[in-house]
Amino acid sequence: MFGVTVVFEFVLLLDLIRLKAPRYFPARILSNLYREKEKDSLGPHIYLIAGMLFAILVFPPPIAMAVIAISALGDATATIVGVTRGKRKIRPSVSKKTWEGSIAGMVASFVFGFIGFIALAFTPAYIGYVGTIGRGVVIGLVLNAAAVPVFFLIDYYTPKPLPVSDNLLNPILIGFTMWGLYGLFLL
Repeated sequence: MFGVTVVFEFVLLLDLIRLKAPRYFPARILSNLYREKEKDSLGPHIYLIAGMLFAILVFPPPIAMAVIAISALGDATATIVGVTRGKRKIRPSVSKKTWEGSIAGMVASFVFGFIGFIALAFTPAYIGYVGTIGRGVVIGLVLNAAAVPVFFLIDYYTPKPLPVSDNLLNPILIGFTMWGLYGLFLL
């Protein structure tokens, strides 16, 4: 957690320098990578790291690990596939997001989230969260299956009509969905 906090503070400081004192920004060439709408606001990576930090602070470690994998790798997969292979827009007049990107993002979210959950849930320190290996696999499959529609809905409704970054919403909403569902396994 300390490491993520330090990274967040460092990256936030750099982004504030980029916005408030651009001539002092140490990596000016990177400024060209921002989309037009991001040039005058905090970069998407700030929201992603803030969401990851939230997940680490709030959720049990196996769920936090799955949430981080979904937020980072699922969303990245959706973007890459959408930009390189996407042909059919989900909402043509509102967003550039494509069905191809969203489907790839959902598949990647399920796979990476499950791997992240299992990788941490089966370590000796956290096996108590799932009990047996078989039960852990079932819990991991159910939690990640529930995360996929949440991932899609966030992808669908951001940035319009919700003017909030999906990089921030993904870890928070997916995390609470997984955590709430995990609570049912404890009954």
